[in-house]
Amino acid sequence: MTTAAPEPQNPTPADLANAITPTAPQDAETEIEREDPTDLAHVRKLRSENKNLRERAKAAEDQLGTLNTQVEGFHRNEIERIAATTLADPKDLWLGEATPNDFLDGNGDVDTERVSAHVNDLAQQRPHWTLGNQQNPAPPSNRPVETLRAGATPTNYPREAPPTWSSVLNAGKVNSKDIQDR
Repeated sequence: MTTAAPEPQNPTPADLANAITPTAPQDAETEIEREDPTDLAHVRKLRSENKNLRERAKAAEDQLGTLNTQVEGFHRNEIERIAATTLADPKDLWLGEATPNDFLDGNGDVDTERVSAHVNDLAQQRPHWTLGNQQNPAPPSNRPVETLRAGATPTNYPREAPPTWSSVLNAGKVNSKDIQDR
């Protein structure tokens, strides 16, 4: 006996459509589950909690930023205090590429050895920034011309007395005798 191989069946488009689309009763159940009032109240509660947590996290980030700025200011002041022992103006330390983080150790504290080493290097590169190289103003001279200001006159020059109001008013008066003689 010979058996014939079964012919492969080609699925019809209707069979494919039934296989792909879910049945209606399943969709109806999921809609009912979504509209359950206890679930909606729970979702609203979760959203409210999430909103409060986001607001608290934002406030904490703002406060952290403020505190970081304050700590960086404290570090900067401490570094400038150490640099003031060598530099005439400790703010010159920041004119290069240096930042306060460059002078902190592993614990976040100011490392005085790093600051001193950097300040000494800076003093070697720019000796005119150090305390010992401050230029003193030139001493005054005995030459009188250099002490004069614009519009000034020497002190030994004879001066006339400044006019007074009475002298100005009396200068304009005409004697009555002078008028009669005319």
